[in-house]
Amino acid sequence: MLNTKDFKYLIKSNKRYLLFITLIIFITLPFIALTQYNQIGNDTFLYDVTYIIAMIDGFILAFIVTLYSFKFMMNKKQATLYFSLPTTRSSLFVTRSVFALFASIVPVILNYILAVLIVYFKTDTFTYRAIMYGLVIIFLMMVTSVIVIYACSIANNMMDATAFSGLYIIMPVWAICALLLFFEGAAESFMAGTGSYITGVESWLIYINPPATSVTFLSQKSPSVMPIVSWCIIAAVLLYFAHRHFVDRKVENIQESSKYPLGYPFITTCIIASLALTLYTSKVNIMMYIVLFVIYMMMYCFSIRKVTFNYKICISYIIIIACTFMLAKGYESTKGFGIPKEMMSFKAVQSDNYDISLWSTDDTFTVNQKKYYSLELQKSKGEADAEALKAFQQEIVALNPVTETKENTNYIIVNMEVYGETRYYNFELSKSDALSKAYEKCKKSLKPAGLINYQDGSENEVSAIVD
Repeated sequence: MLNTKDFKYLIKSNKRYLLFITLIIFITLPFIALTQYNQIGNDTFLYDVTYIIAMIDGFILAFIVTLYSFKFMMNKKQATLYFSLPTTRSSLFVTRSVFALFASIVPVILNYILAVLIVYFKTDTFTYRAIMYGLVIIFLMMVTSVIVIYACSIANNMMDATAFSGLYIIMPVWAICALLLFFEGAAESFMAGTGSYITGVESWLIYINPPATSVTFLSQKSPSVMPIVSWCIIAAVLLYFAHRHFVDRKVENIQESSKYPLGYPFITTCIIASLALTLYTSKVNIMMYIVLFVIYMMMYCFSIRKVTFNYKICISYIIIIACTFMLAKGYESTKGFGIPKEMMSFKAVQSDNYDISLWSTDDTFTVNQKKYYSLELQKSKGEADAEALKAFQQEIVALNPVTETKENTNYIIVNMEVYGETRYYNFELSKSDALSKAYEKCKKSLKPAGLINYQDGSENEVSAIVD
């Protein structure tokens, strides 16, 4: 339960800090809106800028204020004093958590509302996205505070608490980017062409990182609320375990090195595995893995605050690298666990544009006696066009295109793009006849809009190739 007396005392004893925080946020939000917004952007853009500034302010403030609120846990004398007060640890945990949320959210939201009102009176327009932005800012600050609270509950000193908090927020992005690079690079080794074989997997980012979730509400017209729902569930789980760790905290372990499994061991493993996966994708030599081992050893020594070397470090590193290689080999041998698809999904073609370009590195390739480099096709209007696109791609893949470009060899390159997915197929120039046949077979359904003929540096549109 919330201890109201303790909560009021925290506000009273920290009112100078609260006023200072409010003033800083005022300078970065309403003051800028009042003095600078006349020179930039349109009305909607001004609301977006206000949201971005408020989101950054809120994220930083929630991070710092939560660390400040729980800093007593990192000092033996202070922890002994607070834990000996005539109140339960649960009540102390709830009070400190609520104060951290209050001291960070209230200054930001008040200044955000003031900035939105300034934009409204300056532009005489209002967008309801401003209300949604305000709610997302609150969500970001709450989740950030919960992550920091959990980090403080498992850390035994302030350095570890700060490191855990930052890494828990940054590390998911690092890990998912390494996976994306690997998935994309490895897919191109066993697929016919190159391209974005894992389009859509990037959406994982918004499910594992609160700032990424918040940014999507700026970049998407109709963002999904599922990432917020998922993060609310994750935050509730983290808060539950943070409470348990707080209640069971032993004062004698404070100011010692943090040995919780989800602390440095988990973080170090994720970072090294991500780097190893990146090295595997890059096809580097063994020296880079030796460098990676040195990095791992340094991280291990930092975690225990002691310079040491033993066989356990070597075995742990070998296990991490072996597991990473097993994942990589399993992905390649199963052709991507079914994630990458040779054929693009054309379901969304009905509501989006598609483009196919056929161009050559040599000016001798002709179709219907017309020299050309690029062919652009019309917008799609229905399932018939989607089926024609699929048939054309099947014809292309059946020709066994070359995946690697050789030096001093002329190529015909087919570029297909549908709803964000791309495929690039390379054909040696000697196979131009086969490609022409594939095009001829599908061109009636594909309805080419026009032929772009690039000759002598000029760009001239010629008539469509339609029988």
